[in-house]
Amino acid sequence: MILKNVELYWTKVDPSNHDMGFSGDKPQWNTQIRTRNKDAVSAWKEVGMNPKVEEDDDGIFYRISVHKDAFNKQGQPNKPVPVVGPDLMPLEDVSVIGNGTVANVKLRSFEWTFKSKTGIGFRLDAIQIVNLVEYAGGGDAVDGFEAIQVDAPTNLEDEDDLY
Repeated sequence: MILKNVELYWTKVDPSNHDMGFSGDKPQWNTQIRTRNKDAVSAWKEVGMNPKVEEDDDGIFYRISVHKDAFNKQGQPNKPVPVVGPDLMPLEDVSVIGNGTVANVKLRSFEWTFKSKTGIGFRLDAIQIVNLVEYAGGGDAVDGFEAIQVDAPTNLEDEDDLY
């Protein structure tokens, strides 16, 4: 299944720089998929997705998170998530995918069972970038600060009291 014209957030699909997942011990590639389109959300629900509803300054949006494990159950490496541009040519530097990038996302569904519960899961299969919003980086950790003058205390009677 392909979800068309969705927004990507927190995308980590660099083959050499895995995200470690929620538990911190499961290398994977992942992204959060968002839409504000209620018809799209209805279609998501029809196939078994359970999008979360959230709100930001622009109103209500719906999101799901999907991933692909970097290694299969036998410990062998999986192929990375292919990422292509609008022209279907591979995107060379996937680290530039920033929040708000519009994409078509291919998902693969699977059935799961865990502790006598069953359901349908969705795995990230491929991404086609429609409109890239480049990630600008987090910047320097001290960006935004200004140097300030700090005056030394003047009422000290004995400098030994400083330590």
